[in-house]
Amino acid sequence: MLIGFTGSRQGMTQFQKEELAKVLKFKECSEFMHGDCIGSDEQANQIALDVGVSIFTIHPPDNIKARAFCFDTERQFRWNRELTSYYPLAYKGKEIRVRWYPIDTYLKRNHRIVDQCSYIVATPKEFVHSIRSGTWSTIRYAWKSKKDIIIIPPIERPLELPENSVEQILERPQD
Repeated sequence: MLIGFTGSRQGMTQFQKEELAKVLKFKECSEFMHGDCIGSDEQANQIALDVGVSIFTIHPPDNIKARAFCFDTERQFRWNRELTSYYPLAYKGKEIRVRWYPIDTYLKRNHRIVDQCSYIVATPKEFVHSIRSGTWSTIRYAWKSKKDIIIIPPIERPLELPENSVEQILERPQD
């Protein structure tokens, strides 16, 4: 199964890492697709490798400072403008295949990941929806696209609620 991933640049909590590994095993992930950013994408890439995934598709962002350069330590695909074929690589003692998509804006790249995957895993840094979050934007697009998605909450992070949200939660509806 081709599984796509979205997460924050702040990285995952331990709970999110453990649950991601379980999902990849349970769903028998054969190919893993992500956006090649520092933080969660980089961590998820390693987890997928650790659980035995051997095919990776990378959708790099246009912000070079935020790139993790997964499987591209020599930065050969730094300014990639075209889709590559699957490259066979020996990486940390494992035989894998990797292909890179052209760099693109975050929104286009995230939509492409959702459009191409059978299943999406999301690890947001917040417990609640955030308008200014690429992860939540990708989640909303996956919902709109009727994709199967699992959201692994950021257990272990302090609960950060928007202003007045506690009052809204505690308010009783008027009869």
